[in-house]
Amino acid sequence: METIYCPVTQVIIQDPKLFQNKQSRLLTDYDEIKALGSGAFGVVVSCKSKIDETSYAVKKIAIGDEEEFKFDRVRREVLIMSQLQHPYIVRYHTVWLEPFLAGLNNIADDDDEGNSSVSNINLPHLYIQMELCDSTLKDIFESDKIMTEPLCWRIFGDVMNGLTYMHAQGIMHGDLSPANIFRCGDVWKIGDFGLARNVNDENDDKVIKSLNMKGTYKAPDENVDCAVDIYSAGILLFVMILKMKLITDMEMVVAIADLKNRGELPEEWNNYPRWQLVLKLVQRRPDLRPSARDLSTIVIAYSQ
Repeated sequence: METIYCPVTQVIIQDPKLFQNKQSRLLTDYDEIKALGSGAFGVVVSCKSKIDETSYAVKKIAIGDEEEFKFDRVRREVLIMSQLQHPYIVRYHTVWLEPFLAGLNNIADDDDEGNSSVSNINLPHLYIQMELCDSTLKDIFESDKIMTEPLCWRIFGDVMNGLTYMHAQGIMHGDLSPANIFRCGDVWKIGDFGLARNVNDENDDKVIKSLNMKGTYKAPDENVDCAVDIYSAGILLFVMILKMKLITDMEMVVAIADLKNRGELPEEWNNYPRWQLVLKLVQRRPDLRPSARDLSTIVIAYSQ
């Protein structure tokens, strides 16, 4: 077995000695604090480094199973994260491989679409060390907190800044949802790049087409490119505005269905011209949707 290094930090990803001795770098160098959650591609925990005493988020992903394209998908996520260094993107630190799942492994939370994941502890796992954030947009949606319009445009503007940078690199996120928008201090950042892809890389098409691209925030597009992120951002903006007042789950479901199926906004929105922006983002024709850069400019004007 060869030694493999991280392309960004040059830290060892795969260490033959660990595999031979069944040692865990996670348990040796970090103290696990708590489980943060899980999704379709792994479990996430918060850890404190014994070396620099800084807390990080660590994502654990099983890569030794027989799922088609699983390793290619995970490798793509790491390569994309390592390329993205921006104030509105959750920061990537490093990655390494271990022969088994170490530490916390009893997480069985559902993601936004109801998918749960509990890793097989006997499979090799990839560990991705990332910036630890305070909370997510999903946390706000699930709380009793009422959104304010300034907060709504602040979050949307930060997301557009992150998307502008990503799309300029030819990278689409592919899975914008409340669970993947993170609050880090006063900044809102895009994270979780499990479905991200380089739109200019034909090899990524094979992996993306093997995935289930359905869900509340997913675009109905046949061709997958950066425009899908704009559609998802439109649904996010729509839900944030709806959350500016008390609304039941059923009312939310009906409102989203009316928007996605008929292109209709709530009637009372006619009195709020700025909110009509949602319709431009969720247009059926991807080429008619505004770019993230154009939307960033619009949000700046709205904030003045």
